[in-house]
Amino acid sequence: MVKYIIYLLKLFLFLLIYSNSYATCTYNGTVLDTSNGAGTPVNDSSEGVGDQCNDMPNFYSLDFYRMSLCSANVNPVGGAADFSSCTDMLNVDTPINAVINRTAETSLNAPDFTLQSGTYGYMVAILSSKMGIKHSFEVNTAVDTYDSGSSLNGAGIYCWTKNNFLSTITNEPGVVTPHGTTVNGGISDISNFECSNTASDVSNAEFTYEAISVLDGEGSSCTGGLGANGDRVSMGLLGTGLTTGRLLQDDGETNATDCTNSAKILWVIELTNPVTITPTSQITMFFKTTDSVSIDFDGGAIVNPILLKAGANPPQAYISASE
Repeated sequence: MVKYIIYLLKLFLFLLIYSNSYATCTYNGTVLDTSNGAGTPVNDSSEGVGDQCNDMPNFYSLDFYRMSLCSANVNPVGGAADFSSCTDMLNVDTPINAVINRTAETSLNAPDFTLQSGTYGYMVAILSSKMGIKHSFEVNTAVDTYDSGSSLNGAGIYCWTKNNFLSTITNEPGVVTPHGTTVNGGISDISNFECSNTASDVSNAEFTYEAISVLDGEGSSCTGGLGANGDRVSMGLLGTGLTTGRLLQDDGETNATDCTNSAKILWVIELTNPVTITPTSQITMFFKTTDSVSIDFDGGAIVNPILLKAGANPPQAYISASE
């Protein structure tokens, strides 16, 4: 009977990581509108015309270290992270990668696990603060990019991601993070995109990576310092509950104190509807890549819009349990 329960939990929990999302970049049909000026080419339906808009990535890469259900808040205000009320679905030293496809369900190859029966009001994940995005799109006004040697590649209407440098969410250069040293594409004249006028070139898309070294983008930075408790921040309602996060060091427990030791993200969702687990529960968990990529342009461009990077935004998470 125990083996049967383990099989059910593994099947229904980890085979349902998928995307079902929408974007805020303005499109004309399937073509991204970049016709609003060289320095302000795009229109974000939430922010208006500017040098950035949010979109759905074709692929989103996340590395998971821990996934748990907990009966008490793991991420309290003013206190340390506390996992004592949790039952683990995943807890590993070597992360398990999930590549979320915007058009299909995605399997996550996780080990078998058991869950204690009970009611849980919190869903918890610890994942790497380095996130990958692979993306491509067509534009209606030709866009240029920089190569790795700071020369312009030439404008085109078909664009795709390139792995030319590690960016950080605050665009700060020269930060030595646990995932590598960061680059500011605008300062260094280098892009994590390339464009051409050949549609088939988008098949060359690569994963580009961003380090989420800061959570409180309004008040924290790598040079100015992180906020208290690992830059703890409330992200509001995401998916099935109120979401909070904090940055952790590599041990997955100690608060990060600056960007140089910000290795992981603790992500806690206080579920609007707590889940009750029994020996026969079927658990469904999935992620939505809603607006999970920020397409960033050079605000100082004069002739053609210049693509710089694909920034990582957090996906949304959902969970439910049924008999």
